[in-house]
Amino acid sequence: MLADIIGGVRNVCVIYGCYLVMVAVHEAGHWAAALLSRFSILEFRVGVFEWLSEKGWTIGWRGGNSLSGLVRARPTNYKIALGFRYVTYLLAGPFASTLIGVCGLVLFGHLPRSKGAGFLALWSLGSIAFGLINLVPMRRAGHKSDGAALFDALFRSGLRNLRFAVCCIELKDELKDALRRKDLVRAKEIAEAELRFAEGISDSAAIAKMLKTLHKIMALTDQDLLEVEPAPAPLTQLAEI
Repeated sequence: MLADIIGGVRNVCVIYGCYLVMVAVHEAGHWAAALLSRFSILEFRVGVFEWLSEKGWTIGWRGGNSLSGLVRARPTNYKIALGFRYVTYLLAGPFASTLIGVCGLVLFGHLPRSKGAGFLALWSLGSIAFGLINLVPMRRAGHKSDGAALFDALFRSGLRNLRFAVCCIELKDELKDALRRKDLVRAKEIAEAELRFAEGISDSAAIAKMLKTLHKIMALTDQDLLEVEPAPAPLTQLAEI
């Protein structure tokens, strides 16, 4: 009886470990794409194991997160193909899962038949399925699949929102400095540059507040600058993916 329990626990641990490897491969694809795109990586998580930029490696047990993974990054450099880099980042996870699965099946085809080879084939098929399922637009409890994020980016103004947010964050300090120096011309130039990215973006509380502030800056006069105008708050959350 005890031996059966120990054997069952061992099997569960092996299955969970193999599943985490599958998740790790997927998230490693996102991570590699984020690095190549020069995004700032804030968090890398596989099951209960997570790396945070401010803490390093930790173990965090948070219910359903034990079966999922995550790469949270902040896009940078809104001037250089941000949309292409972001879409590449979204597709990199499913691509990595599918590619490693196909490689596993090719390897299986050259191995002698055994339990190990059969397990490799099963895991490879699971990895391919994992990658393809992630391309299906799904949303649950505030989380969304890569397919849902891709759909939002391409068809729901997600890329415009992202460009606007990144632009605001990267020009925030320069805008604050211009307002502090009461350089009206430069402040309006920066506000105008940010507003160019606002056309057609979807409405949200954060974006609406930012747009209101930028329009107010555009309407400033020398008399208004007798009192320093506060710079708009950054859209930090919107620019994290």
